[in-house]
Amino acid sequence: MPFGRVGSNLLMDYVYQSLKGRSICGNQILTGAKSLASQIKILGEFYDQEPTGHHKITKESLGAMPDTIGLSNFLAEKGVAVIRMFRRSVLKTAVSQIRAEEYAEISRAKTGTAMWGVDKNAEPLGPIEINPERLQELCMFIEHQNQLLGQMGEANNTLDIYYEDLSQDMAKELYRVATFMAFESSTYTPRFRKATNDDLSRSIVNYEEILASLPKRFTDLG
Repeated sequence: MPFGRVGSNLLMDYVYQSLKGRSICGNQILTGAKSLASQIKILGEFYDQEPTGHHKITKESLGAMPDTIGLSNFLAEKGVAVIRMFRRSVLKTAVSQIRAEEYAEISRAKTGTAMWGVDKNAEPLGPIEINPERLQELCMFIEHQNQLLGQMGEANNTLDIYYEDLSQDMAKELYRVATFMAFESSTYTPRFRKATNDDLSRSIVNYEEILASLPKRFTDLG
C-alpha cells in the first residue's frame, strides 16, 4: 500500500505492468470514508477479496485519514506492507501539487477527464502564477503530512521511497519495490513525463515573489 502523492502514479503503473494481471489495484478507496471504523471495513474487504494469490495494492492519501496510528495498527495486524513515498523538498512537493491540480482542470475542460499525470506524448503545463498564501498553506499542510507519514507504518513492514532517488536512478528504486513486494523486476518505460522543472523559476511566473513570501525552511533547496 503506497502512501503519498510524489511518484505514486509511476509506481502504480510499474506494479500494474510488472504483474500482468496478477494484481488488484485500488486508487484512493478510502476517500469519502470519514471514520477509522469505516476505513478499516473498506480495507479489510479489499485485502480479503478473491483471488487470494494476487497482489493487492492501493494508493492512498494521508489527508483522507482521521486516525493514521489506528489505521497503521490495523494494517500491521493484517500483515499489509506499506510503501511510504516522500519528497525531501516540501516546496517542490507543494508546487507540483498545485500544478497537477491546474493541469487536471485544463485536461477536464478539454477532454472531460481530469488527468493528474502528464502522458509522455502530451504537452506539459507551462509556467504558471501561484498564489503565495495558498502555497504557504499547502507547504505547512505537507510538512504536517510528512510527520504523520513518518509515524504511519512504524509497526509495519515498510519501504521508504524518495522522489529524488526515483528520479536519479529509477531502475534501482523500482528494483527495491519489486524485491519488497516479492515479484520479479521487469524493464519499465514510464508512461508519464516530469511535469514540473526542478528549477522552479522555470515553472512559476512569480518565482521571486514566492521565495520572498515563504519561511526559509521551505525555500532552502540545498
